[in-house]
Amino acid sequence: LVQVMVNNTFGIKIWNIGETFALCIVGYLEICMYMGLIPSNEDYLRVFKMMKIPVQIRNVSDEVVVSSEKELVSGKYINEFEMDIYGGKVHWTTDFTKLHELNDELSEINNQLKSRNNILQSENKIKENREALESRNNMYTAISLAIGSQLSQIEDLLEDTEGDFNTNLAMASVLNAYIKRCSNLMIIKEDCKEISLTELQLSIGESLDYIRLLGASTGLNCFSKKAFPIEMILQSYEFFEIVVEKCLFSLQSIVVFLDEQDGALELRILLNADTFSFDFDFNSEKEGYQRKASITQEDGDTLIVFSIEKGGILV
Repeated sequence: LVQVMVNNTFGIKIWNIGETFALCIVGYLEICMYMGLIPSNEDYLRVFKMMKIPVQIRNVSDEVVVSSEKELVSGKYINEFEMDIYGGKVHWTTDFTKLHELNDELSEINNQLKSRNNILQSENKIKENREALESRNNMYTAISLAIGSQLSQIEDLLEDTEGDFNTNLAMASVLNAYIKRCSNLMIIKEDCKEISLTELQLSIGESLDYIRLLGASTGLNCFSKKAFPIEMILQSYEFFEIVVEKCLFSLQSIVVFLDEQDGALELRILLNADTFSFDFDFNSEKEGYQRKASITQEDGDTLIVFSIEKGGILV
């Protein structure tokens, strides 16, 4: 009846009886706890003392009122904290020893890694030096093989006591010029893949300077400054030296022309010598370069044309 009356007061439903009853029960329990009929808020001290962290509650006189099971300690890596509360302060400590031990371990590991990195860097440096030394030794070996014939000839000329000293010295100078220039080109080859044709002009020019000491007239013309692979320069200079050595004793005149023809390096040698025999074959491939040499003789003059290019067969 009450519910009906409440729900239909003025035709408006004010509340539900279920929610009203639940609210009354909650209020009844709260009153019982407040009056002590239902025990509550007990053993706070026991709970506080059982805490596993070092903490104390002190009054305004800084006297310990209650402390946890774990006592406050001091140490190098133990930090103390406090916070004001009603009637006193709370003191507690935090132990960072484990954290610092981990940091020390990490630092030790880091030092070990640095030491290993230093060792690896040293090993890599030694390896690089060893490779550089091997490369240098290989280069010196290659140079020795390339100029071995000229060194032997110089030795023979210097030991020749029956021949004319000035002539032998001039011939040795021609051979020495090739040794110097060829060695320089092979050293440059280690760091540079292409050089200007001017470098070949300078090398041949120095050889011709010493050839003039033998009484021969010389000439040199270069019609291009194009850059060629240094191996082409070396092989062209080698060809020139072979031709010169074939007629060095009887050479009267020599003129050299350097040019570029359709991507090929062309070396033309016009010479006049009492004795000259073209008995060497340069129509072959060497180091990936195709070479072709031809000779024309007329009225005591000899024209030799040498061409070299990368890949393909010269025609």
